[in-house]
Amino acid sequence: MSHLKQLPQMGYALKEVERLYPPVQNISRGVVKDIYYAGYCIPAGWYVDISPLLTHRLPEIYTDPDRFDPDRFAPLREEDKKHPFALVGFGSGPHSCLGWQFAQMEMKIILSKLLRYDWIVSPEPNAVVPVRQPSQFQDSLQAQIKKVLS
Repeated sequence: MSHLKQLPQMGYALKEVERLYPPVQNISRGVVKDIYYAGYCIPAGWYVDISPLLTHRLPEIYTDPDRFDPDRFAPLREEDKKHPFALVGFGSGPHSCLGWQFAQMEMKIILSKLLRYDWIVSPEPNAVVPVRQPSQFQDSLQAQIKKVLS
């Protein structure tokens, strides 16, 4: 457990995966009082949907938003700090996921175990471009693993 805190780059990579492929595609919230946004009134009682799938790719927040770039979360850049709701894959504020920290820990443990192997993925990763629809390769992806000597 103490070693997990010594893996900041892994944390950046996991945040980048969350940004590009959020665990939820929509977050619904009820409007408790009338709000005005961009010249429109959203009345109390209505519901608003937020889509991390779209907001996580806003060029106003993220440089080259369709590119996988874990360094965007490193201390010198911290692009997710540009807005308090820039990264909301697990929700935010009082409505954030209770299991978020457990999920982060679990992902780091599993990833550290998977990184003990050499992986060959086909088709080539550069042939699979991030898209906002199901991948056309989803039925043809294959993976092979080989244990790396430790």
